[in-house]
Amino acid sequence: MVIKHQPQKTQVMIFQKRAKKNIDANFHIDNEPVEIVQNYTYLGTVISSTGNFSLALDKLKEKALHALFSLRKHTNLSKLSPFLANKIFDAMISPILTYNSEVWGAYTKSDLKSWDSTQIEKSHLQFCKRYLEVSNKASNVACRAELGRFPLIIAINQKIMNYSSYLLSKDNCSIVKQIFLMSQDLHHAGENSYYSNIISMSEYYDFPCFDLTYLTNVKIKHYVGLTQQKYILYWQHTMQNSTKLEFFNTFKNDYTPSSYLGLTNKLSERKELVKLRIGKDERRKTETNHRKVLAIQRLRADPFSGSPTKKHWLQNVPRPALRYC
Repeated sequence: MVIKHQPQKTQVMIFQKRAKKNIDANFHIDNEPVEIVQNYTYLGTVISSTGNFSLALDKLKEKALHALFSLRKHTNLSKLSPFLANKIFDAMISPILTYNSEVWGAYTKSDLKSWDSTQIEKSHLQFCKRYLEVSNKASNVACRAELGRFPLIIAINQKIMNYSSYLLSKDNCSIVKQIFLMSQDLHHAGENSYYSNIISMSEYYDFPCFDLTYLTNVKIKHYVGLTQQKYILYWQHTMQNSTKLEFFNTFKNDYTPSSYLGLTNKLSERKELVKLRIGKDERRKTETNHRKVLAIQRLRADPFSGSPTKKHWLQNVPRPALRYC
């Protein structure tokens, strides 16, 4: 059997720490040049020549948001119960966001605070905030807590541990097992690798007696529970030390979907309840702006009333408030 190579359908990618547009290398097949590329899509994942997965995560976010917008065209998620809305997201959107995360997840920010700034979690938070019908500036931890949802990094870490257990169960002669063992050797040599990133993740979450060579389903389930507990502690600490969430903290004391979300079918009433709980700071700013607008309107109606002069008012009223007049 003879395999015929087609140069026009063949590409070459050179892995290096920094991407270089001008590479002094040429590849040919039957005297025909082969294109050198910086990125290549393999099995749905964009691979970069620098080993960075940023472009891959951007593509996953784009696909997930496209699926979410298509879903919202046919279904008003806000009218559904929190349980059903969460179930639909986990079945249709979450698999897109976490696709192949057992590989790229080991190279992302594992700490809970930094994770919120990733493209994947931003898409997750967009679902939470669209369901609650709050602004994008609403608190991330509060919106997740209202729906009883954990950050996607917890599910990703579970996939990483399951995949590592699978790799170690393969025969020693298999390529994937050899690559994983090479990653382990790099870790022991003090180099950064896939294996070392998993160890760093276990240290961040304080996994007791963590050993990749003896991972079982029971242990993985136990470690997932520990990550959830760590996040709940992080959530409680954030609420207790945030003036913006001080009002919310008086109502929310357990990490489950808030029962009031299913008490009324009228979205307008539920929206007001959500704003009352997690939008207090935003409402206070609106009321302050409204008072400023009324003051300016009174001034324009009678600019010489009261002791302050018109010039004094116009110099001291904040410029953003003038837009409302």
